[in-house]
Amino acid sequence: VLAKYTDDEIIQLVRQNPGYGLLRMVSELYPTKNSRPTRDKNRIVDDMMFIFQEHNEQTGEDPFDLIQSTEFSTMVTEAEYLKRTGKKYLPKGAGRTTGKRKKRSEGGGQQNFLALPPQRFNWGEIEPAESRPSHIEKGFKHEYTILNLRFPFSKFWEMWMDGYSRGEIS
Repeated sequence: VLAKYTDDEIIQLVRQNPGYGLLRMVSELYPTKNSRPTRDKNRIVDDMMFIFQEHNEQTGEDPFDLIQSTEFSTMVTEAEYLKRTGKKYLPKGAGRTTGKRKKRSEGGGQQNFLALPPQRFNWGEIEPAESRPSHIEKGFKHEYTILNLRFPFSKFWEMWMDGYSRGEIS
């Protein structure tokens, strides 16, 4: 149900980016456009969870555990975390308390260690979202803008040609 990526590509990206995090992966696959965040992020996550569940049932490999794994995170100090991520603040649940401490510029935040997930997204052989052609740009009619890659349309056509009714096919 994901318009730009097939199920196999999603699974391959999960294998190439263990420990990256599902929400961060969704942001990589569907980046912001014109400074606006990805719409329907929850729907995309639900679709990916469905793909993960199907893959787990078929192969026994759990892609969700792999993408959410903490084994690939490194423990770094607060100052190092801010430096590597380029963020202004620490993540929620980092355990910061109020009180006197050194400024970051003076080397503050050296006593508390945080888990830093992998910072580079590995695309491998898969083409990134920015360079993928959009089905909307190709000029498909409005009713065909969302291509559903899950339905076996050739099988439905074959059933129709064999004389099945629409009710029997659906």
